[in-house]
Amino acid sequence: LNFFFALTPSLLQELLPVICSKMGATKQLCELAAAWLNSGLTDDGRLIPLLEIQTIGGFSILSADQRFDVSEVGQSSRMILALLAVAPNQSLTIEFLIGTLWPDSSAEKSRNSFDTAHSRLRKVLEPRFGKRVRYDYLVLEKGILALRNVRIDCAEFETAMTSARYQLQRQNFWQ
Repeated sequence: LNFFFALTPSLLQELLPVICSKMGATKQLCELAAAWLNSGLTDDGRLIPLLEIQTIGGFSILSADQRFDVSEVGQSSRMILALLAVAPNQSLTIEFLIGTLWPDSSAEKSRNSFDTAHSRLRKVLEPRFGKRVRYDYLVLEKGILALRNVRIDCAEFETAMTSARYQLQRQNFWQ
């Protein structure tokens, strides 16, 4: 990529769907789409604009033209979103979420509380980020709730700090 100076974002936008139709969305292609197009990539080559979740200095969700302050939803919905933002791979099982957020409630009541909080979160996000929220961003399948096609500032900060620590240990101060 560093040596292919003719690769513009518009050309990349045309090439990625063709490549994905032949070989699927690999990790490298997804990283390329995120870095150059600020988009996620599906296996069929569809580009999905990345949502940015801001957790440092406030808790909000940003897209190219929309901003959503997470304080607009209830506490349970905020907690679900916060737990997903810091979870490994941004996915958690429903049982873990229920056990963490409603530990003293009965199984039926806590499941109803989860369903209500999840539904409210989706309903608030859909007018701002489109009807595809449940398929592209806040995905619930097979008992696992996941955040997909998002860029989270605390995760990027952690990656940058890990890289800095690695360079510091090797005394690569210029890095």
